[in-house]
Parts: sequence; structure tokens; C-alpha cells
Amino acid sequence: MPRKTLNLSRILFLLALTVTTIWIIRRHNQPTLWQDNRGEIFGTYYRVQYAAKEDLGKAFLAELQAVDNSLSMFNQLSLVSRINRNETDTTDLRLRHVLQLSLDVWRATDGAFDVTVAPLVSAWGFGLQRADSVTPQLIDSLMQFVGSARLTLTPDGRIRKADPHCKIVFLVDEKIDAKIAEEVKEAKLMGLIDQFIFSSISASYLAALVSLEEGCKTRGIELSTLQRSASHMASRVDINEAFMVGGAAVKAADEGDSGRMVVIDRVSDDPYQCATGVY
Repeated sequence: MPRKTLNLSRILFLLALTVTTIWIIRRHNQPTLWQDNRGEIFGTYYRVQYAAKEDLGKAFLAELQAVDNSLSMFNQLSLVSRINRNETDTTDLRLRHVLQLSLDVWRATDGAFDVTVAPLVSAWGFGLQRADSVTPQLIDSLMQFVGSARLTLTPDGRIRKADPHCKIVFLVDEKIDAKIAEEVKEAKLMGLIDQFIFSSISASYLAALVSLEEGCKTRGIELSTLQRSASHMASRVDINEAFMVGGAAVKAADEGDSGRMVVIDRVSDDPYQCATGVY
């Protein structure tokens, strides 16, 4: 390439680079435009702050109102309120989805989670403020209306109730929620559950138990701590399996898998062979 053409190419490249740099700097230095939308919904207030050139308040409100019209217990004209008054048995897509998830969780927790507890909530009062007035006889009389087994979601999207007094409540008491959060935090500190809220009999739990019962200072040392302190002693099998598990995790994430964990499945004892699984 002739020298004159080469120099011209360099000049054009530097010019383009300079213009691009100036544009990026000016764009970066532009002040961020913040939007602030607020209002009333679900019997309470909402506020949304976000960085955007356009005000999306109408879009936010439209979505909130759609949820309010379908699921809100504070809206007497909402679909779930009308179902509770036995005025209709028809659902919309949003209510069907939430109710189906609720029924799935109800089954998975053996009834610990139940969206039909409205009579009991009313008896105890919001935040358990009337707990002292609740008697076993009252609970027994109310339990005939409680239980997700009394609800059936038909294939055509209709709700069948075994008793007309059965009500659906999509509501969480903040005081109860805060109490559960505190109990979960204490259970984690005691080692009763792990970070995934699974039950755990770990070194931390045993150490805390001995300290509580014997009154002595204890410290739980888990196997993972020892492993991290002696990685120089890891075998070739340990290293290979670590890479294998990491690769399986990346592959699962790339395929959109979430909320699961990678495990090592033993395939054979002699010779030793293993494979990864995602559960």
C-alpha cells in the first residue's frame, strides 16, 4: 500500500476514534432523568422511581389495576371478591395462574400453605390481635370451611367449591411475615436450616447445641472449611470433578435452568466412575 494512502487511512481512523470518544463522553455526562410515580392501590400506597426518558406511570398503573381487578381482597368488585361471594365461578388467566401455584404449594407443604384460611384469619384478627378470644370450639366450627381440598380448578377455568362458605385469600399479614422472617433468621444462626431454608444438622447446629446445653465456648468446623484450607492436597479426582460440576452448572444456566443444584451421581464403584445431575 502506498505511503500516502496509508497515512490517509490512519488519519481517518484517528478522526473516527476521536469523534466516537467525544460522543461517548458527552453521552456519559448527560444527567440521568428520574421518573417518580405514586398512587393508591390494593388498599395501600405505591411509589415507583426509575431512570427513563419517558414517564411510564400509566403503564405501571394499568398493570397494577389489572392485578387489583383480579386478585385484590380490598376491591369488592374484583374477580376473587365476586368468587368469594359466589356471584361467579369464572376465573381469568391471572387468577388461574396464582390459584394453581397456590394449590401446588399447598400440596407440597402438606397443607401448611393454604389460601382458604380467611375464616381463621378473621377470627384471630389482623396481626393476631384477637388471639386471646379464639377457642378450640371456634376453630373446630371454622375448619369445616377451610382447606384447599375443598377447591377444584376445572380444565375450563372454573372454580368449584365443596362449601359455599369457602373463601380464597391472596393476602399476607406483614406482622406474621416479619415473625416468620425473624424465626428463619434465628434458625439459620442456630444451624437448624441452611441458606436455602432446608433443614440441616450441621457442625454449626451441633456447636450451638453443645454451647447451649453445657455453657461452654464452642466452634463448629465444617468439612468445607478444611477443604478450603488444604486445596494443595486435592487429588486429581477432586479437581476433575470440580471442573465437571462447574461445567454442568454453566450449561444448565445457559439452558435457562434455575432454582436447582448440580450433584455428583456415582455411576460405578469399581472402577470408580461418576456423572453430574441437575436436581
